[in-house]
Amino acid sequence: MSDDDQQTGTNFYSRLPTTRDFSRFANTRTHTPLPDDWIVVVTDIEASRSAINSGRYKTVNLVGASPIAAFKNQLKDVEFPFVFGGDGASLAIPGHHLESASRVLSILRRWASETFDLNLRAGLMSVADLRQSGYEVRTARYAASSNVSYAAFSGGGVRRLEDLVKSGDVSVHLSEPKARPDLTGLSCRWSNLKSRRGRIVSLVIEPVTDVSDQQFLQITQSLLSRIDDFGNSNRMVSEEGPQVQYPPPGMSIEARATGGSFWLLRYLALSAQNLLIWILFRTGWSMASFDPRHYARQTGFNTDSRKYEDGLKMTIDCDAETLEWMKQHLEAARDQGSINYGLTEQSEAFLTCIVISALNDDHVHFVDGANGGYAAAATMMTGNRTP
Repeated sequence: MSDDDQQTGTNFYSRLPTTRDFSRFANTRTHTPLPDDWIVVVTDIEASRSAINSGRYKTVNLVGASPIAAFKNQLKDVEFPFVFGGDGASLAIPGHHLESASRVLSILRRWASETFDLNLRAGLMSVADLRQSGYEVRTARYAASSNVSYAAFSGGGVRRLEDLVKSGDVSVHLSEPKARPDLTGLSCRWSNLKSRRGRIVSLVIEPVTDVSDQQFLQITQSLLSRIDDFGNSNRMVSEEGPQVQYPPPGMSIEARATGGSFWLLRYLALSAQNLLIWILFRTGWSMASFDPRHYARQTGFNTDSRKYEDGLKMTIDCDAETLEWMKQHLEAARDQGSINYGLTEQSEAFLTCIVISALNDDHVHFVDGANGGYAAAATMMTGNRTP
C-alpha cells in the first residue's frame, strides 16, 4: 500500500459525513463499508450479569468502556468508530495498528483480571477475513452534538466476531503480570440519573436470520417514531445536566482502575480534585476556563442514549403508556419471526465517561441502566446470547 493509500485508509472514518437524524443513522442503506485492511475489535466481560447482580454494575461498565479509552489514548488523533455495549465494546481501527492493538487488548485483559477479578474476553479480525467468511462490516456517524459523534456498525460482521470471542474461538492472550493500560480520561463521577417519566428502559433489538435490512428498518423506524411521538425525548440527561455529589459514587472504582499499585494515593488525589469540582458545581463558580454549568449541559448533549450495532440499542426514560405499547410492538414483531429482543426496566441509569480534557466540549458519556442495563437485556433475547 502506498503512503497516500495508507493515509486515505487512516482517515476513512473522519471523512465520513455525519447526520443529526437518528432515523437516517439507523438506516443501514446509508452505511459505508469499511476498508478491507481495517481491523474489527470486540471485547466482552464473561459472566457480567453475575457481577451486576452482586452490585458491581459501575465496575462492569467502567471495564466495558475501558477499550475505547485505551484506544483513544493509543491512537491519539486518529478517529475511529466505536460502540459501547455495557459489558464490552466494539471498534474498528486502521490495519497498520494491528500489532499495537493486540498489545493494548492483552494489557486490558491482564488489568481487568488483576484489578477487578473480571475476565475481559477480547478478539480482533480484519474486515477482509470477515467478508471472506460471508459477513459485512459497514459504519456510519451520528452527531449527538456539534462536538461528539457516535458510530454504527451493520452487516453482521461485528456480531459474528462477538460470537467467536464469546465462544473462545478468537482470543487475545493476557500480557505479562502487572501491565497497565493508559486509561487517561476514563471516569464515573456523576450521580445516578433518576427516571423523570416513570421507568428507565434498556432495550436491545436484533434482526433474525434472513430478515432483510428493509424489514428490520420498518420495525425500528415505527418504534422510534412512536417513542418520539409519545414525547419521550432521546435526551437521557435533563437540560441542566446530571447531578454531582461528594464523594462521587464511582470514585473508588476509578482510583483502582487508574491508580495501579498506588491506587490509595490516586484515591486521595481524586478526593481533593472532586471536592473542588463539587464546590464549583454547587456554587456555579467558574475556574480558569472551566464553566461547570456549561460542562453539565454539554454532558447531556454528548450522551449516547441510542446506538446501532448490528441492531438497535437504546436507553429510554419513558412513561407507562409508552412502555406498554413498546412491549406489545416488540412482542408482535418477535411472534412474526422478525426480531429477537431483550428489555430491562429500572428506576435509574448512570454514566461512564471519557473526558480527555474538561475544557473541551468533546467529552463522551455512555449511559446504561442501573439494574443490569444492556447486559441484562441481552440475556433475555431468544437464543440467550450469553454475556
